[in-house]
Amino acid sequence: MPKKRTLSSQSKIHIEYIDKAFQAICDYYNVSPELMKSKAQNRPIVFYRQCAMKYMFEHIAQPIRVSQDYIGKVYFNRDHTTIVHARKLLDNFRDINDSHYHEYLLLFRHMSLLNFRYSTTAEDLSEYPTMQPYYSK
Repeated sequence: MPKKRTLSSQSKIHIEYIDKAFQAICDYYNVSPELMKSKAQNRPIVFYRQCAMKYMFEHIAQPIRVSQDYIGKVYFNRDHTTIVHARKLLDNFRDINDSHYHEYLLLFRHMSLLNFRYSTTAEDLSEYPTMQPYYSK
């Protein structure tokens, strides 16, 4: 009988943080998580999904070493190559100074204001830095 894999407490914290970030992105775009995960192909939803994929991977998942495959399957019901495509597309928009990239920057700014950031304070350092919202007092 194969051994059942369980998540470490550190991994559970990471997953909770990614879940909160995903919900914050859905709230920003006023879209349900189910719609983000759906096969909907209307232009606004596709663009919101691509922005969410790029942001979630580059600013949330990559610093804590979570794979594109995990983000794609769990949060978007997509293959990791879809995330690669979304990142390249938005990078191309950046290179030609397209208004779509400025929309992505608005998402980035919004998430920064919500204090979703890569935290490397002394108490957060372990095997690798963790992601946790920063709460000012």
